[in-house]
Amino acid sequence: MVKIKKNNQRLKSLSEFALILIFTVFFLLELNIIQIYGDTNNNSQIKGSGAQVEFDIIWNNAYGGPGIEYTESIIRTSDSGYALLGRTNSTPSGDYDLFILKTDNNGNQLWNLTLGNPYDDFGYQIVECPNSDLVILGDQQYNSNDWAYDIYLARIDNTGTILRWNYTFGSSNSQELGRSLFLTNNSHFLIGGVYPISGLESELWLIRTNSFGAHLWNKTYGGNETDRIFQNNLVLECDNEDIVMGGYTISFGSGQSDVWLIKTDSFGNIIWNKTYGGSELDRPQMISECEDGGFIVCANTNSYGQGDLDLWVIKTDSLGNLIWNITFGGETCDEGRSIIEMDDGGFLISGSTTKFGSGNGGLWLVKVDQSGDLLWETGFGESQGELCKSMCLENQTCLVFTGKTEKNGNEDVWLIKINLNLIESGENGIPGYCLLGFSLILAILFITPKVKKLTHFKD
Repeated sequence: MVKIKKNNQRLKSLSEFALILIFTVFFLLELNIIQIYGDTNNNSQIKGSGAQVEFDIIWNNAYGGPGIEYTESIIRTSDSGYALLGRTNSTPSGDYDLFILKTDNNGNQLWNLTLGNPYDDFGYQIVECPNSDLVILGDQQYNSNDWAYDIYLARIDNTGTILRWNYTFGSSNSQELGRSLFLTNNSHFLIGGVYPISGLESELWLIRTNSFGAHLWNKTYGGNETDRIFQNNLVLECDNEDIVMGGYTISFGSGQSDVWLIKTDSFGNIIWNKTYGGSELDRPQMISECEDGGFIVCANTNSYGQGDLDLWVIKTDSLGNLIWNITFGGETCDEGRSIIEMDDGGFLISGSTTKFGSGNGGLWLVKVDQSGDLLWETGFGESQGELCKSMCLENQTCLVFTGKTEKNGNEDVWLIKINLNLIESGENGIPGYCLLGFSLILAILFITPKVKKLTHFKD
């Protein structure tokens, strides 16, 4: 009876089909043509890598004294050099001071400057004015009380020799912290900081000053729990002069802490606010306005992904509505710190990871397209405690990063310049689902002749 044999032959053909499909997918994975990443629901996603990238190290420098130095912020200055801001305790007292470092385009130190009082002072963000002056933001401890900090804002000339002015913002015996600084189109300054309420509870604090650093107005935003802005690059002025500020909130949202975006008018009045996150800790590192009027957020998450801490990229529209989000990382800690929109509409993210040979951190670069699909990733580490804190672009392929390194023993400022070389690329890479579809077509074509033989049988 041919009918009985037909069922067995169909089963055999389906088995062959499945084996060919599985073999094809594993073959593509082995060649690194497709890669599997987790989305924010812990589902597996097949993403096309689309391109491979290598980079040349142009220079790799460390700067420091007998103590600890590291930087939080870097900018490319109008003279084609770089200005960095951080902290140092290579001082006679051993207390921390704000540390400003200026280099030329080749990473050669031009000058450095420390600013501070007899207690601890920390630097977080630096900006350049139209006349090449530098303005810095940080914290200043004003007595021996560990909780007594004010926001510190200062302006210096581009040689580091003249202090134009400096201001503090805060009250006595409380902890006001400055984290983010933005220079507006009319040369005002926006400060994003932390305003204490009681105990450990706090609110996001937005301050606007004039071009001379004098206070114009301030607003606080928060609920009944702790809400904070704790990184630089989390305050910006939009093209229409509205203001967007990012932080994390425990008062609102659904988890232990959620990413919180607030959009206000030019006077700090709320237009909208949105939270993003899961059941655990989710915190933003940087926010930027996109060419389409929406916003891109570089964040870190414990709620999603595969490891203890993963990079989380969030894309919204102009109203803060979620368009897409994606996580990247392995089984340990993989942190994002900076994100920049590139000329091709994609996004370049920098951070630190242990994936590329460094046991204690290292430089990590991830490139995604405008839909969040992975194009490539690469990294660098020498197992010497490298940690990437901030990034700036010289052009679309030449990048400079700063942070800290322990290559000379103690923690020193780390400054590295690289040039990217794309080995193989497409406009948007090769989506994983296309490759998967291709493997299905191959399998069907291979099986079809055998199936046709089964279509002719007698009763």
